[in-house]
Amino acid sequence: MGRVFSGERFPNVVVAVDGTVLASWGSRSLRVKRSEDGGKTWGKEITIANPGLQSGGLTVDESTGPIIAFAEKQHPPPRWKCSAVGTRGKTWTKVQAVIKPVSKGNVPAMHMKSMGSLCVEARQRGVC
Repeated sequence: MGRVFSGERFPNVVVAVDGTVLASWGSRSLRVKRSEDGGKTWGKEITIANPGLQSGGLTVDESTGPIIAFAEKQHPPPRWKCSAVGTRGKTWTKVQAVIKPVSKGNVPAMHMKSMGSLCVEARQRGVC
């Protein structure tokens, strides 16, 4: 596999439900590259959020296919941005994330889950 990025932090790699490999990174802006051949070659760099600190990596919803990217404007405190995409990661659509404080008033922070799969509340599908 060739070099995907250089001089940045917070790398993350996930595989979409169709087999597309997505590598993301970013401490100043959240960016991604795609590979359709298992990482042998990589497409052009795509900026998802600028500014945007990659805080949650990419997450694949294995039950329905979308890929979700979480970015913070700064750290700390988190000021959320969120982008959602179809299964192949070619285009990204910005969505408004609703992140509410927990019962004691703290706002949750995101960190990458190493396997890149989506966890949701137990009353919903896709629980991990």
